[in-house]
Amino acid sequence: MEPKLNFAALMPGLAATDAIRQIARDLNLADDYQARVRLTGQVPIDDDEFGTLKQGAALNAFLSIVAVLVILRLALRSPRIMLAVVLSLVVGLAATAACGLLMVGAFNLISVAFAALFIGIGLDFGIRLSVRYRSERHDHTKTSSRHSRAQPRRLGARWR
Repeated sequence: MEPKLNFAALMPGLAATDAIRQIARDLNLADDYQARVRLTGQVPIDDDEFGTLKQGAALNAFLSIVAVLVILRLALRSPRIMLAVVLSLVVGLAATAACGLLMVGAFNLISVAFAALFIGIGLDFGIRLSVRYRSERHDHTKTSSRHSRAQPRRLGARWR
């Protein structure tokens, strides 16, 4: 007999396993018969694995954010570019989460995995784009400074 699973929840079989545990407590199996009820099978194992996501989630999130900011600082060395990368990442993640909620209706384990992938790939792209931007900007200022030595520009000459 298979339990009815709620895939909108983080632990889809939690209601079924809680019901079995409650029935075992109500029947007083441990005291009256010295019996223990153990749950086996794929559903309790999966729920146990999914439940570990909740344990230490705040600490893991904090450490991940600190690690990301350190990596961004080392890679980009510019607070303004870091802010641009982080803001674009946050806006993209919020828009993606909103679209996912509209389509599916609830977050689940796949949503958590997708968020981690989105952040990783988004940061990689942001770092690559920002490094390329700095490189192009640096090359442009070199060439424009060479031209400015050859022909001195008058202030406002472009607008006359």
